[in-house]
Amino acid sequence: MSEQSESNESQSKMREVFIVKRSTKIDSDEYVSVQLKSSDDSIEKLLKKPLITKISSNAALSISQKLNIPLHPYYTFHFKHITYENLMDLLSWLNKGNFVYEENKLQKIVLDYNEKNKEVIEKIGLPHLVINKEFIVIEKKYSKIILACLGLKTKEDIKHIKEKITTLKDKPLLDIFENISLVKLRDKSGIFIGARMGRPEKAKVRELT
Repeated sequence: MSEQSESNESQSKMREVFIVKRSTKIDSDEYVSVQLKSSDDSIEKLLKKPLITKISSNAALSISQKLNIPLHPYYTFHFKHITYENLMDLLSWLNKGNFVYEENKLQKIVLDYNEKNKEVIEKIGLPHLVINKEFIVIEKKYSKIILACLGLKTKEDIKHIKEKITTLKDKPLLDIFENISLVKLRDKSGIFIGARMGRPEKAKVRELT
């Protein structure tokens, strides 16, 4: 196979999209090139319906970082639901975990089973696997996302991030994440309103007087 045909083949696998990133000043639109490993149809869906179209974790991180926009809602977790202490415990737990790499690419994070820390990742909505109540596994696509949200590129960054968080202790948790995260994050939770509804068919007959 010639070098030209190989080049054409690699280009066909990579779809380059030019997105207009509008600024506040008139006539100063910024054109940003984003490369997505996806089919033409899925790219069109992403641009037309960005909030409901599912994309890969790599694409979500790339778009967020290159365009300097918040992480895709599908990969945004409910960080507002945990406390400062929960965050520090989560980092300490990750520091004791096993980061599994293949060809220098993170494949998964294997953690010792811990009920308290399991509740923390359940509160934020981080998908995980429980193996015989001995290990908790965060799979490939979610491991990349949680590390980026915590400002970690490698396991060695945990110590530095914990020191940085200590200086931000008095700030709201979302502000802390804004300071440490490698991507922009937005509050996914909003405000939850609980309500109770009775069973009308079980209500007693009301007598009119």
